[in-house]
Amino acid sequence: MYTLIIKESFDSAHFLKNYPGKCAKIHGHTWHIELEIEGEKLDEAGMLIDFGEVKEIIKKNLPDHEFLNKVLPFNPTAENLSKYFFITFQEIFSNKPFKIKSVTLWESNTCGCSYSIS
Repeated sequence: MYTLIIKESFDSAHFLKNYPGKCAKIHGHTWHIELEIEGEKLDEAGMLIDFGEVKEIIKKNLPDHEFLNKVLPFNPTAENLSKYFFITFQEIFSNKPFKIKSVTLWESNTCGCSYSIS
């Protein structure tokens, strides 16, 4: 089994609803997202999928320079966002010979959340 790991980043602002701490106020992050793609079958070039193709698709589907509370229908916590991106990219890549293994979303260098279906 092969696992590709593709990283991308985007900038956005948000606040956390129903949260008593400082993150209840609007603030921004440079988010880092990692997709793990898993599959067995390589193409004629010996690749699961071209990294560049995946990066382009990821970039097109990230809410870069958006106010997340306004563009998403849920409280934009790292947990909710990692699940949202997992489902989003799972749907986008549903016709490919591999699956999304996990999505990890980092809101800082030391804090992030992974979502996967085990």
